[in-house]
Amino acid sequence: MPRAKSDGAGRPRVSAFDSALRMLALRAHSEAEIREKLVKKGFDGEEQDTAVKRLKEHGYINDENFALNLASSRLRSKNWGMLKIQAELRRKGVADETVKTATASIGKDDELASAIEAAGRYRKKNAKRAREMPEREFEMRTARFLASRGFSYDAIKAAIKSSADDGE
Repeated sequence: MPRAKSDGAGRPRVSAFDSALRMLALRAHSEAEIREKLVKKGFDGEEQDTAVKRLKEHGYINDENFALNLASSRLRSKNWGMLKIQAELRRKGVADETVKTATASIGKDDELASAIEAAGRYRKKNAKRAREMPEREFEMRTARFLASRGFSYDAIKAAIKSSADDGE
């Protein structure tokens, strides 16, 4: 009977599947993230492939669901725009087609609502500064803030108009 591999300290080595399950217990990961972390833990390509295949069969890894959930979460909880969400998904190794599908599922109205909320929070947080400088200059600062959050030009324009209307 073959003996279990050792980690060098006499303890049996954890399988790639078990290691990946532990990662997924903490938070959802894309397939690319799981593979990258398994490489760092010293698992070879065959072990990774076997683990990823099993994880997919059990429904523990699904890049489409991962992308949809992350996009929705970032839009609502962090008030990120589509551009920043797309960049985050790509950074996590999600395929371009999956990124497009996930962000297309979020409508322009949802992005606009998020941009308006972000602009309102920015205006409230910087109310003193807003009173001390010309309105146009503060609008430009707000626009740069929203651009850094990945919002489109149209969403920024509408959000600034909305927050300026609310601020009057």
